Amino acid sequence: MPDLERLIAKTTEVEKEIESKNIILFIGETGSGKTTTIKALLGYKMGKKKFKGMSYVTIAEKVTDKKVLDMHSNPSCKSVTRYIVAVKPKVEMKAGEVYLADTPGWGDTAGVEVQLANIIGVRRALRSCRTVIPVIVISKESWGTRGIGIRSLGMTIATLFQDYGAIKNSVAIVMNRYSQEEMDEMDRKIGDIMSEMDSSERANENYLSFF
Repeated sequence: MPDLERLIAKTTEVEKEIESKNIILFIGETGSGKTTTIKALLGYKMGKKKFKGMSYVTIAEKVTDKKVLDMHSNPSCKSVTRYIVAVKPKVEMKAGEVYLADTPGWGDTAGVEVQLANIIGVRRALRSCRTVIPVIVISKESWGTRGIGIRSLGMTIATLFQDYGAIKNSVAIVMNRYSQEEMDEMDRKIGDIMSEMDSSERANENYLSFF
C-alpha cells in the first residue's frame, strides 16, 4: 500500500511537530463541518462561496500558511483532508501554545488506506502531545438515516479511545446545523438509537459510553 506509507509518513511529521504541545483534536464524519469550524477558530475572516452551484462557508481572505491551504473543504461531502493537519491559531491563546488539529472524515469514501492512516495519526497525536482536548463535530447530515452515521462515529470513538467514559467529561461536542427544535429532540433520538442496538453494540461498554 504505497499510498498508506505516504500518509503514515505525513502523520509522523505531524507527530514530531506537536510533541509536548497542547492540542485541540477535531473528529467527525465527512461533511460534518470540522475543517470549516477549525478555520474560523484559527482567526480567519469567513465568507460564503459556491462550488458546483452549492454554497459553502470558507476563508474569505488571503492565506499564506501552507498548512491552512492544505486543509481543504467543499460542500460535496467527500473527504478532501487526507491526513491529520495541526495548525497554530493566528492569535496567541492565553493557555499558551495551542494547535488545532484537523483529521480526515470518518466513514467517508476516501478508502481504507486513509482510514488506517487516520487511526494511526490520531493515536500518535494522543501519545506524543502534552494535552489533548477532543472535539467531536456532528452535523444533521452526518447523523444518517436511523442514526447510522452517529452509530458509526460511536464505533470510531470506541476504537480511538480505550476508555472513552473516563475522558467523556473533557470532550467537547459541536452540533452543527441543528435548530433549537431539533436539539430539543436529541434525547429522544439517542434513546431510539439505543433501543435499536444489536447484541454486539450492547456488549461494547466503551461504545455505549459515547451515548
